[in-house]
Amino acid sequence: MLYLLIPGRMNFLKLGRYGRFFCEQHFRQDFSKDVDWLEFNHQLSNKLLTGARKAIVVEPDLIAKSRKDTLWIGSFWSDCSDRTED
Repeated sequence: MLYLLIPGRMNFLKLGRYGRFFCEQHFRQDFSKDVDWLEFNHQLSNKLLTGARKAIVVEPDLIAKSRKDTLWIGSFWSDCSDRTED
């Protein structure tokens, strides 16, 4: 909830200032830990999604691509540059 309430750019100092229970150092230590994102998303989808068919989708916007590196695709839409790229 804290991440939604902080106005402007978020950093550890602001997290410590706006947070009620933890100081800046706590957030720095927490963010330095490794996270198994696949396992996190798997457990989250098991709790929230019902039914037999589930999918985890990865948004590759931040991965640089070119025609020779993108299999089966000649160009793609880039949200970062807001245009079609090869």
